[in-house]
Amino acid sequence: TRRYADGTFTLHYKDHFLQDKPPCFTSRHEQVLIEIKSPRQGFSKTLEKINRHREQLGIHTAILISHAMSDLEAQGFISQGVSVYAAQDFLLPTRADCQHCANDACPLQGNGQSPVRSCQQFCLNGQVC
Repeated sequence: TRRYADGTFTLHYKDHFLQDKPPCFTSRHEQVLIEIKSPRQGFSKTLEKINRHREQLGIHTAILISHAMSDLEAQGFISQGVSVYAAQDFLLPTRADCQHCANDACPLQGNGQSPVRSCQQFCLNGQVC
């Protein structure tokens, strides 16, 4: 990351491909609003601030970085066109299929009649649960 005197940054994204980047991956310049959410800042105030700055700066793309966030908050920001990133890893719920889940610690593991449709602990064989 490089920071410039005019308040802009250059971010370098590193992918985790084992080989060279795919030919369709290219560099591009884009203005992006980045908001860092403090733990005390609520959903509505954060979204209001992001939308106000989007309008003032004429920037459509927004990224929100947070240390912790509820599933509902994350889904709310995403539905408003805000990309959500964790300052630390946090899990979003995944579409779940309890019958095929490999999480031995879950009491619903292997249950084909489970009403659960999304779960933070869902994993398939071969994944770390």
